Order: sequence, then C-alpha cells, then structure tokens
Amino acid sequence: MASMNRRRLLELSGIALASTAGCVGGGSGGGSGDFEPMDMTANQFQNPSEVNYESEFNLWDWYNGAAAWAVEELPNSFGNLESVNHSSYSAASEWYGRLESGSHQMDIVGGKTEFTRNAIDNDYLAPLPVSEMPNWEHVDDDTKDFFNEYLSDNEGNVYAVPQTRGMGPTIGYNSDVFDEPPSSWDVLWDDEYEGRITMPNTALEVGMIGALYTGQDPFDPDDYDDIAEALIQQKPLNSTYWEEFAGAERMFTNKSVDLGACTRGLLFDARFSNDAPHIEYTVPDEGAFVFSNHYIVPSDAPHPQISTLYANWMMEPSRIVNFFTEDGYSVPITNLNDALSNAGVTDEQAEWFAPSSDATILTIPPLDDTVIEEYDSVFSEVQAA
Repeated sequence: MASMNRRRLLELSGIALASTAGCVGGGSGGGSGDFEPMDMTANQFQNPSEVNYESEFNLWDWYNGAAAWAVEELPNSFGNLESVNHSSYSAASEWYGRLESGSHQMDIVGGKTEFTRNAIDNDYLAPLPVSEMPNWEHVDDDTKDFFNEYLSDNEGNVYAVPQTRGMGPTIGYNSDVFDEPPSSWDVLWDDEYEGRITMPNTALEVGMIGALYTGQDPFDPDDYDDIAEALIQQKPLNSTYWEEFAGAERMFTNKSVDLGACTRGLLFDARFSNDAPHIEYTVPDEGAFVFSNHYIVPSDAPHPQISTLYANWMMEPSRIVNFFTEDGYSVPITNLNDALSNAGVTDEQAEWFAPSSDATILTIPPLDDTVIEEYDSVFSEVQAA
C-alpha cells in the first residue's frame, strides 16, 4: 500500500505542477465556447476523445496525495492535456474568497459543505450532469441523498460529486494508556490526563464538541454561553490546540499526547505510516462527526470541459480509492471493500478504519451562518481566557 501523506506533493517532468495557492494562468487550447457542464452527455463521458476539451487543467485541492496521483495519471487518460496544475490550500475560505473576487483560474475545487452551499446560493458554481455521468452509479445511496438534499438547487440540479467521507472530530487515544476505549467526550475534561490532551485549533470542531459535552444539538445549540464556559474549563488540560496535520500526527506517534480530538484519517495515517500500533480511535456514545468533501466546478471555470470530464473520471472506484491509499480518508462508494482490496489495502487497515455497526454517526449538514458566527465568537472567548 502506498504511504499515506496528506502533505505529499509530486514533482513531475513535463507537467506543470503548482504546489502553492495562487493563480495559475495560461491559455486553454480546445474550444469551450459557450459550453456549460450540463451540456456533457453520457456518450461524451464514455468517449472523451470525441470531446474538444481544453489542453490545460487547474485543480485546487487539499488532498495532496490523491491530487499528486491524479496529476500524474490524467495525461494518460486525456492525451490532449499539455498542462496539469495543482494548487493546495489549508482552509476553504481561500478558494471561496477567490470565487467571490471573480478573479481566479480554478477549474475544479475540493469543496467543504457549508462553503459549497453558500457558493451555490450565490451562483458561483455550475450544476453537474450527474445523471449522465457513468461513474455516478458507484456512489452510495446515503451520499446521493445528502447531495440531493444539501448540495442541489430548487430544480434538483446537483452541484458536486464526492471525494471523501471523513470522520472528524472523533476521539484518538493511546491504547497503552487506556485499557478500554473512552466512551464519552467527557474524557477530554478529565484532569487525570492534564497536559496529555490535544484539541483542534478550529472554532467549529471545538464548538461542536462543547455542544455535545453540554447536552446540546451541535448543529443548532441553544446556549452558547454554556458551551464557552465548558470549553474554558477544558482549556488548561490541553497540551496544545493542533493546527497542522503533520504536527498532530507527530504528537500521537511519539506519545507526547495520549488523547485528543481529530480526524480518523489523521490517526490512520499516523498509525500505519509510522508503525504506531498504540494509536486508536473510538466513536463516543454521544457520536462522532462525519463530513462530506467533494469536487465542485466554478461557473466561470476557464476550462469547463476538462473539468466536467475529470469530475466523472475521478469517481471511478480504482481512482477515487486514492483518497484512502494516499491520504487516509474513506470514500463513499458501493463495494468499498472490493475497491480497497484491489488497491492493496490490508484487512487490518480496512477493519481498523470501519466503526462498529452501532456507532452513532453525526453527518454535518450545511450550518446556518448564525451558528458558525456564534461558534467563532465562542472560540475567540476561549482563546482569550
């Protein structure tokens, strides 16, 4: 199995690869004309050589491992491509700000639910012809339902195709310290582990954990003061609020922390890339959060034909599984175990990744702007305390 490393970038001979956020401009080749993604037909997806697609493609994505793989493989499937560029980013606000400005060279973007919902509402994105995409059939029904409910418009047009189904935050822990998996988020408030806990440096994730701890709906709390008070009480127990994935992985790998809130993918990468069998995760009784990341195409993408073809191309099981093998994140397709096995994922890795059948899973919907603003305010108060 390939080494999982979210921050890995691949330098390729003969293909332009941009690894830092910023505009990557240039001519397009091909002939986009007045093309819109909804114009693409099933026959064209199946026979891309018959499409006069552009010669340049600009991918914006924070899953660097899968993106590096795609940059290398794309010219093998699309022979007219002359330039494939990848730009990475650390926060969804970076690509969203570029959409707002109207000045960008982004063809396809790895999206995040609440930002994607706002982009749909502001007409920044193009609907995608998922009913014409042959690989849409591989997407599992839960994900299709989620996209139809949250990432569509009033006419039923869908604006995204899946990348990953990530779990996080959930509880990561050191099994050398815990005889049994922690059963509740309450463990992050246990002073027995003072100085051995880490929390993410993100308002939303920390706020939602605080909501569960105080017995509230994390997607629509009714007492933010109670959440702030609880998180201020928890703060002195933390070793740090982690920011970079690599730093959080090191803390778990070298046992400088024994407990923390983070993503399952981060813990998977830390465990299996570093031969660290003490690293485990658990879904607490109150539940762990699941998020949907996905590809979106800006309505003013400079190269819309190759962008639309790519959206279908990457959903093919042997391709989308690279989000697992290269970055450590599960993918929402049917027959997932077969795809993992075919990609060389071991039974141990697949079993470790799968939560128990009775686990409480909380899928994060697009949140109201007021909720996000209140969580931001709560976290600012916690940081200042």
